[in-house]
Amino acid sequence: MKKLYVLKIGGSVLTNKNSEKLYLYKKRISKIAQHIKTSLDKNNNLQLIIIHGGGGIAHHLAHKYSLQNGVGTDKNKLYGAALTRLAIQKLNTRVFNIFLENKLPTLPVHTSAIITQTNKKISTFDTHIISETLNNNYIPIVYGDIVFDSVCGMSIASGDMSIAYLAQHFNAEKVFLATDVQGIFTKDPYKYSDVKLIKKVTLSDVFSKKFIKLSGSHNVDVTGGLKGKLYSFKKLNSSKNSLKQIVIFDGTNPENYTKLLSDKQITATYIKVK
Repeated sequence: MKKLYVLKIGGSVLTNKNSEKLYLYKKRISKIAQHIKTSLDKNNNLQLIIIHGGGGIAHHLAHKYSLQNGVGTDKNKLYGAALTRLAIQKLNTRVFNIFLENKLPTLPVHTSAIITQTNKKISTFDTHIISETLNNNYIPIVYGDIVFDSVCGMSIASGDMSIAYLAQHFNAEKVFLATDVQGIFTKDPYKYSDVKLIKKVTLSDVFSKKFIKLSGSHNVDVTGGLKGKLYSFKKLNSSKNSLKQIVIFDGTNPENYTKLLSDKQITATYIKVK
């Protein structure tokens, strides 16, 4: 049986998150695709699910149209939700195109077609297409999007919300979170110089009162930043959970992908799940 890893590539790795326009780091994405392909070519026993963030344009649109609390019947929000979905799908298409140019066998699985929510929380998640994508030797690409919501009309389903769900459903052994920093620091490294990288910690310690208070993203992020990423794992069903490790790492360095997918150590935060 093949082992499976889940890789979330944050929007700050793919795009300039401070830009209100769709600005991709094309060369970086190409290098990342090459390193992932090299790793998978060397290991036929490994499957991968990729999730990517919405990037700067999606977060700015969601913020501009106040979509954090849902859409409802507000005409301005309905227009903003449509614009946001269009922006995210453009981003996904461009990332997908770069992956294919580098011979990485990926296929998008459109989030709005497989997820619905109730009051901003996932209520249905149809994983059948993801299973079929994996069975046909492709890497499924899921992404944050605007989805239908039985209470809010439409709401944001961030890529982070899908990570823990997919990891548990597909019995993933490891989850890799690619960000624009090396991991969890004692303070925001973009604001302070007297910071230390926390290299090893348990998931239970992360949520203890003794642990540092996690902040959100240092960029405009309507989905909760680092805090949101980790809290999605808090409610994992321990009896059905195969996940052993979560690694938060610097995704701007393409070589890190090769090392992690080859189970080699890098400078990062390693979170022991159990």
